[in-house]
Amino acid sequence: MSISGLEGEVDDQLSHTNSIALNLPPLDQYLDIIAKLDTQCQEANIEENDFTTYTYDELAYELGL
Repeated sequence: MSISGLEGEVDDQLSHTNSIALNLPPLDQYLDIIAKLDTQCQEANIEENDFTTYTYDELAYELGL
């Protein structure tokens, strides 16, 4: 399922998009976990994460869009 190739009637596109949204896990739960990990990293004076280029603030902003 993807939304990048949607075509056709707007109502059909909306229905397809809504079905995709229902199948996605609640990403805000993952963001809560990331927030706790970010706090632990700050407390340990870890300034960089070699495994990602995104900060918690960037992820929270993107999720809010």
